[in-house]
Amino acid sequence: MVKQKCLIAVRPSDSLNAADKAMADEKRETDKMALPPTAAELAKIQKTLGAQKLQQAQNADIVGLVRQC
Repeated sequence: MVKQKCLIAVRPSDSLNAADKAMADEKRETDKMALPPTAAELAKIQKTLGAQKLQQAQNADIVGLVRQC
């Protein structure tokens, strides 16, 4: 199966759920700031990250099995 490329390696990032990825992204953005963010700044960061993820989802190619009729 490995020779036929039916199996692929699993990366550590594949085991993270959406909430963990969102928290990591927020942490990365807040680490760039000199002071801890205020509630308004944190909401702005979450909004921009959400917009980025939505844009990536819209631009992503759909990969999977295709039904042949």
